[in-house]
Amino acid sequence: MEWSGHYNIDLEILPSAMDIGNADGLCGYFDGDRENDFRRRNSTITDDISQSYPNDFSRSWMIPDNENLFSGSSLVYSGLQSVSSILVPHCACTEDGKTQCSYNTFTPCNSNRGKQYECNVDLVQNRRRKRDVSDMSMERDPLLRMKRTISYVQTTEYSERVCLQAFENSPEYNTCQQHVNDLSNVTLSNCIEDIRMTGDDNLTQIHVEAALQQCSTFVLLNATLQEAEPEVTYTIQNLCPSNCTGHGTCDGGNCTCDTGFGGSDCSFDLLAPPTITSVPGAGLCDRSTKTCKEATIMGKYFFENMNSICYLTVKQTKINQTEESEERQMNLQERTLFEGFCPLPYDTTDIWTTEVKFNISNDGVRYTDTYNVIIYQSHCQEYHNESGNVYFTLKDDFCYIDSTCISPMQNSSTNECLYCNATNDKFNWTENECKCQSFIMKRYSSYFPLHCIILNAI
Repeated sequence: MEWSGHYNIDLEILPSAMDIGNADGLCGYFDGDRENDFRRRNSTITDDISQSYPNDFSRSWMIPDNENLFSGSSLVYSGLQSVSSILVPHCACTEDGKTQCSYNTFTPCNSNRGKQYECNVDLVQNRRRKRDVSDMSMERDPLLRMKRTISYVQTTEYSERVCLQAFENSPEYNTCQQHVNDLSNVTLSNCIEDIRMTGDDNLTQIHVEAALQQCSTFVLLNATLQEAEPEVTYTIQNLCPSNCTGHGTCDGGNCTCDTGFGGSDCSFDLLAPPTITSVPGAGLCDRSTKTCKEATIMGKYFFENMNSICYLTVKQTKINQTEESEERQMNLQERTLFEGFCPLPYDTTDIWTTEVKFNISNDGVRYTDTYNVIIYQSHCQEYHNESGNVYFTLKDDFCYIDSTCISPMQNSSTNECLYCNATNDKFNWTENECKCQSFIMKRYSSYFPLHCIILNAI
């Protein structure tokens, strides 16, 4: 049987020290003896790997029905408490902004999972995407489906250079290379692939730490090295990632970070402002379709309870084109590690448009770039951008009354005697004498409204 290239997968497992000599199964016994790694469950060892592996060896570890937790004669799980009896809510937002909860799917967590956010209709609508009708034929015919391809952000040359530099700049990794002969280069290969696909150079540190963990494991299995060089063994077993980057104290392989720093190697500056990649909406918020109570921010490192502050400059243009500005400070609200929002405080009384400029800081010293959001109503306001000069005009036949768009000939919701007549007045209600007269007199004569309408038509 030819199995090479058909049944193998490059799987890297980094067990802890407690697993030494305490493992069995498909991954071997983890006892330093490679000769017994293909031992079946009945303790016999596969002789001719090329002929019997993987089927004979793998199937020997299949769980029989009487030991299966989910089927067979034992039905071990039948004595367990049903999750439906625990009644822990799992809530989701519906398209109309309401909260819908299910009470029979989750078991409780003992740890604090953080605060619960209210449903945001704007956010739900923004994330909806229409399906392309042209793709429907591909779904009907599986033979027409295209295989997904990986789009690389960085070149291989760049990724190799970044990862090699990160590994070479780690004194701890260099120590491992000097004393551990069979140190694998899988972590370096994984590093290169991650940088190629993401373009995030910060990921190199994760792979350097993985290599150090691998090194420490090899030392634990190498009794000869432990006896010959106990000092080296002690040093490697107590390595701290990047020596805590100079922002912490190393103790037994773990970093105790100084105030203001975090991460396994204390390299993360907790007081640095978050990274912002985009503000959805191209800097415009349309009150005709949204509430515009917040500016959503996409990026990374929006940590809960970080006390990040949004520094806002709110400029409001009134109907008479006069402007008023004020500066405000609001707490940044985080939704996830990669998404947050700044509340947008503004008054709608006698306001034509509102422009909010904002940036974010964690310490009041270092700030993000400045972003801006202009709040308007597309229903009646026309957007113009002339060489960066943004302004808005009122659409033909529309009215703008009480900071609200009114369609042509539309009646007031509180007084049917008033309606929008842009020819007469674009910014105030026009009285409809006929309708008003009809409304007042209809209790006395059922024919009067018709008479009035006929006269008005004439």
